[in-house]
Amino acid sequence: MTAVPLSSLSLFPGTREQIIESRTRSYASWGRGTTLQEYLERDARTDNHEVSRNNKLMTWVLARRDSPGSLDFMCSCETYWREGLVRAGSSTDPNLKNKENEVEVVDCCAVASVFTPAINRGKGYARHMMRLLHWVVAPSHSLPKEFPAAWGTPPQRPSFIKNAAFSVLYSDVGPTFYHAGPSYDKEDGWKVVNPVSTIWSVSKAHELLSPIKNDALNWKWFDEDSINGAWKVDEAAMKEEMSKVPASGKTLFSYLPTKGVAGFQHHRLQQFWVKMNPKPIYWGISLASDSESTALDLSTFASWTLDFRPPTMNSLIITRLRSNREDFKKLLAQVVDFAKKHSIEEVEVWNLPSALEETAHSFGGKTIVRDEHLSSFKWYGHEKNEDVSWLYNEKFCWC
Repeated sequence: MTAVPLSSLSLFPGTREQIIESRTRSYASWGRGTTLQEYLERDARTDNHEVSRNNKLMTWVLARRDSPGSLDFMCSCETYWREGLVRAGSSTDPNLKNKENEVEVVDCCAVASVFTPAINRGKGYARHMMRLLHWVVAPSHSLPKEFPAAWGTPPQRPSFIKNAAFSVLYSDVGPTFYHAGPSYDKEDGWKVVNPVSTIWSVSKAHELLSPIKNDALNWKWFDEDSINGAWKVDEAAMKEEMSKVPASGKTLFSYLPTKGVAGFQHHRLQQFWVKMNPKPIYWGISLASDSESTALDLSTFASWTLDFRPPTMNSLIITRLRSNREDFKKLLAQVVDFAKKHSIEEVEVWNLPSALEETAHSFGGKTIVRDEHLSSFKWYGHEKNEDVSWLYNEKFCWC
């Protein structure tokens, strides 16, 4: 089939019918282990989750300008609107309200579910869709002065869409596909940064850590309800930590785990882990404080999701981690023991702090560069990419 000229296409918010069509199209590729009905029901539950409500989740379609509501659209994607943190560096962005080294809460978005049906692949549609996406999420100062004439007229931006300080996506199609930016002739889109994982075999790590697991320390375990309180404490801790990162002249940014973002990691796979035996009830752990304070102490803390999708996916992925070197092995012993009790085969963490690598490797951990879920960002400030650093590039914000 001949490709449709890109100038005759534009980006539109999906109608309800287009959203269902988009999800139905992706089922064959992403719905392993479910029926189509179960797959669509999962996404319907997602629509009602805190991470999605009030237009925080948007489905976008690349469609013909003369029939924007048609189900015969070329490809589609999603955006999740979230809150993040930015600490301006020495090259302070005049569009940020904060001063150098002060932490500001900002609007940002995550891009997900980029999908093109087989019949439309190889025609540049997905690449064009991603270029246009910058024009509906980015502040005007970060865009070219003129919309490329070869693309026709710019897409209309819904009034409720905010300006994103940055956007993030996780590429499963290699490191360069999403380099497309808002310009016609520049590869200034999303940049891959640190897609690094450390992985333990549970059986091996459990054997090595068994003498440590039975220590007399007091641990606090977080269930579905109490983990939400932990995220709020974690948010405050992240803000304080970011403010104290040694000055390097770089601007720092991060997502926040609150408002459903971190909890969404175990919500999205609920249909699988509810069938586990025993069914997991805990989603995080912290080392209890020795003081008499009733305040929650997350100085030694881990949360996780269970990527349990038989017959091949069977892992516990740590979504947030905070620990010093001395306590890390004790924390790891508890997490590995939890994994073993639930017949989990691997434990994984993204971007383990360098101070903990030696301990991780001494208990069987192996550090690799992932070939999937490549964490990638697009910065919409005035700084260049090399002057920006992603803090807390962990699993909790994946989508």
